[in-house]
Amino acid sequence: MDMPKPLVVVIDIDNDISDVLGVSVVKGEDEVLKAALLYSQERPEDADLNAMFAGFSLYKRLKMRGRDADIVVVGGDRRDIVEAQVKVKERIRDIVKGYGVPVELYIVGDGLDEVMVAEVLSDVAPVAAVKRVIVEQHAGVETSYTLLLRYARKALEDPRYSRYALGIPGLILAVIALLLLFNLISIAVKIALLLLGLIMMVKGFNLEDYIARFALGVLEDLREMAHIKLASLTILLVLSIGGVAVTYYTYKTMGLTDALVSLLGLGVPLGLIGATLYILLGNVVREAVRGDVRILNSIALALILIFTAAAFHSLGSSLDQALSSGSIGVPEAVIQAILYSRFIPNIVIGIVLAGLIELIVRVLR
Repeated sequence: MDMPKPLVVVIDIDNDISDVLGVSVVKGEDEVLKAALLYSQERPEDADLNAMFAGFSLYKRLKMRGRDADIVVVGGDRRDIVEAQVKVKERIRDIVKGYGVPVELYIVGDGLDEVMVAEVLSDVAPVAAVKRVIVEQHAGVETSYTLLLRYARKALEDPRYSRYALGIPGLILAVIALLLLFNLISIAVKIALLLLGLIMMVKGFNLEDYIARFALGVLEDLREMAHIKLASLTILLVLSIGGVAVTYYTYKTMGLTDALVSLLGLGVPLGLIGATLYILLGNVVREAVRGDVRILNSIALALILIFTAAAFHSLGSSLDQALSSGSIGVPEAVIQAILYSRFIPNIVIGIVLAGLIELIVRVLR
């Protein structure tokens, strides 16, 4: 059985070669060598240049072993890492198809982003090896200062990094400055920490795509039924903010224990009622107009939210009664309220009703 054709792929994920050479794909020994020489004249200190020569060195070693190797430099996209990976994959797939013979890939890159593309390319052709090029630097103060300036410039100009280097700190600073104008220093610090924590949580759990899809879905709904969706969204926000405001006011005036009762008995139910009205006014009305069978799913979700709101209201009332006796502490009162209120029965009823509706939906389908 013939061995697959080795293809050395030098990946420039942010497509710097396009800025210098005007193309995103350079193929063949002569063209790659010519491109590397031209690139060296424009950006002699760029890490992508080292990756090109490292890929060329690997290509020559494969040729010396008698392998019918080829080499290609492929650029991605500067604006978005996901789009860059898609473009690299499409360009390499076109190149591989052009050979008409089995191909194995030797991936060369100057950073983790380039090397990670190897996972994306595994379904285009087998990946035989991955080489990450690390440029050796002198440890002097001047070199460190130069590198620091280079990375700072990249953080300011590259959209992939500027949103984190400038966008997020800018948002936090703007909120702090706005609150400081009204002498709300304590609240400014708390809100800044809250924003920073939320941003870290979103980034840490990779929730960006989910939030983006949800936001796009809301915008799409607003385009179709703007008046209804806007009204339901306003109700949701007003009730949710109202629940938070009541809880905070109770905490400031009456203490943490009463704030817990207010949160469970009023704050959470208000938020859940707001979500219920958002679903009923937004989704149910829209699906009823369209005659969409998914209206039953929306009704099922609304039922769960209604009974959950009732469950928390019952829990808050029972907790208030348990604490008013003064004979037990907060943990014991919470446990007693969960056991003797209608918290669990209401949630069970909501789940059962939603399950019955889901069963009807499956029968109809």
